[in-house]
Amino acid sequence: MRRRAMIKLLLLALCLGAGGFAFLHSPGFYIVAVEVLGNRRVSVEEIVGRSGLVPGVHLLAALDDAIVRSILENPWLERVEVRPAYPGRVVITVREREPAAVLATPDGFWMVDTGGFLLAQEKAPSGELMVITGILEGGWATRSRPPSVDLVMALQVVSALGVWPLQPPAQEVAISEGEVELFLSGGIRVLLGSPGAQLGQSLNVLAAVLAGLGGEISRVSVIDLRFSRPVIR
Repeated sequence: MRRRAMIKLLLLALCLGAGGFAFLHSPGFYIVAVEVLGNRRVSVEEIVGRSGLVPGVHLLAALDDAIVRSILENPWLERVEVRPAYPGRVVITVREREPAAVLATPDGFWMVDTGGFLLAQEKAPSGELMVITGILEGGWATRSRPPSVDLVMALQVVSALGVWPLQPPAQEVAISEGEVELFLSGGIRVLLGSPGAQLGQSLNVLAAVLAGLGGEISRVSVIDLRFSRPVIR
């Protein structure tokens, strides 16, 4: 914002000086090309279309903050910077959100990023991302509201499972009354309770328990880690 204000003051000074008006209306102050950087999922056409910055528009139009807000209406975009580059160019730099999990909502399944922001609806979980269940409606993030405590906790578990992978792998993180349950491939249910700062330790214990079960793992339905010693049923 400070840089934009300085640019505007400089342009105002040019206008007040001799020939300033003519300078601001020289060919270099009209957009010839718009360059988009940092995008992978969102197309250049989508971003430029939302910006309204097309050839022939005055370069100063790129300083309008409403352009950034318009581009950010695409849920995949986390940050946007629009920079005029004399002569005749505008550079739009974006940072896209990365899907972290699939969230089960009353409206179906949605991919969410690490901040709990809804990205895109899924017909059904593909298996590539872990599923989060048990989050109440409105628990996901918006641009004006942070995610619920439960969703933050679930996403922390998803992130931790990327560091401490299990065998068999976890497929679902369920939140119920502030406690965490994991559902592993093969149907094993893991009760983690409210692990908090001990999450890494709990997952280490779980990995050791799973490894120790060996051929008996198919006979296990529940692993309860809420006590000082694991309870296996």
